[in-house]
Amino acid sequence: MSLRATGLTDETILEVAVTAAIGVYRGTISAALRVEPEFPLRHAARSRCALPQNEGQISRDATSWLHTQNGPYLPSPFLSSESFSPFAALYQTHGFIPNFFRSQSLRPDLIEAEIDAVGNTLQPQDILTRVQKEAILLAVSAVNLNSYCVAVHSNMLRGMGVPAEEADQIAVDHHFSALSDADKALVDCAIKLGARHAEFSPQDLDELRTRNFTEEQILESIAVVALNNFSNFLQMGLGFEPDFEVPAAFQQAIVKPFRPSGTPMAGESSISTLVTAIADPDAELLAQVQAGDLDAFEILVRRNTQSVFRALIAILGNTDEAQDAMQDVFLSAFKHIARFEGRSKVSTWLSAIARNAAFQLIRKRKDTESLDSADSSEDGDFRPRQVQAWQDDPEQSYSKAQVRKLVEKGILQLSPTYRAVLMLRDIEQLSTDEAARRLGLSVPAVKTRLFRGRLMLREWLSPYFSKGPGGAEL
Repeated sequence: MSLRATGLTDETILEVAVTAAIGVYRGTISAALRVEPEFPLRHAARSRCALPQNEGQISRDATSWLHTQNGPYLPSPFLSSESFSPFAALYQTHGFIPNFFRSQSLRPDLIEAEIDAVGNTLQPQDILTRVQKEAILLAVSAVNLNSYCVAVHSNMLRGMGVPAEEADQIAVDHHFSALSDADKALVDCAIKLGARHAEFSPQDLDELRTRNFTEEQILESIAVVALNNFSNFLQMGLGFEPDFEVPAAFQQAIVKPFRPSGTPMAGESSISTLVTAIADPDAELLAQVQAGDLDAFEILVRRNTQSVFRALIAILGNTDEAQDAMQDVFLSAFKHIARFEGRSKVSTWLSAIARNAAFQLIRKRKDTESLDSADSSEDGDFRPRQVQAWQDDPEQSYSKAQVRKLVEKGILQLSPTYRAVLMLRDIEQLSTDEAARRLGLSVPAVKTRLFRGRLMLREWLSPYFSKGPGGAEL
């Protein structure tokens, strides 16, 4: 990196990136509000930030840039949620630590300030709803071709009960989504401000006023766009990977920039109303518990006992320890449930608490590898030593019940690094996205651990299913 060649430290380079992103944040707000300068300009200034746009479509050559970044560009020392309280708070509300914050761990003070800014901008729902804000963040990130932020905000909308197809449609072209006419106008204005602010004018805000948006709602939408541009700029500067899979529809589509008009879908309705069809089956119970209903909490515990137990045993590998830890998990959940904001499913949140509880136990074992171990430790010299050819049909040797029992036994022989991933993906049949979210890992890390874990498991199972006389005892 050329900045390092000048003698700048990584901490200073990170501060430079954040400072530049703050400039983008302020510039966005200034462009929207037409703020008069406190001091006269010494020279005539021309905008250098306007993105080149076509009235048609951005070419696939441009979108291919999404897949050519090789980051992150700066080291990021590990910060645990136990030692760094802002990360503990993110676990409680999100169920995972976004790479956006993990990548800046050289400067914990900056992380803390950014978390406060994000919370103050996005959490209140008395002006714009959280879903409206996430729709703005998703659409503007898509036009800016920021795959990290597209993946994050698409996932956030899904966690709020918005169907995956609807979130993907907002990323590709919100005009064909189920947004109301008013919300489409809100997103149109946000995209113009976020990606073509040189063309932004007070008439764009007047259009929102004709749609009955209040001055407070308009101002908050501007703040959300500014925050989005800050995040987009910083992510591109630091180059960290998405926490979740980038929506296939966004990857495959020819991304369309701002259009003043679009053909609406028949029967459109406000996206805010989609939240009433919450995808999380525990959402109603959560609301009852937060209102003080203890019976609802007991039902919540019964519903999630099995998933919490599996999350514990996936890391601990010991039935007795997992059963003992369950009480602490649900006690912790009860203590913090009033602060849980529903940004992820309740089951995901409980799994995050279980994972933290399991880590506290596992770190007490001096001879056991932690799931938090760096990815570099996974790239060691493991090579399967005795993966023999299996019979065409393993069930010729074992029944389905025996096979499942044998596989689970084999998984428990693995280290926590691989055991947790295999339990979630192959036993619980969770998607890669959901497994990554529950474990607080990136999707690439989950895929790597899953591949290596399956190789290790196959090696362990080989004596049972390999050709030849004899075989291991079950």
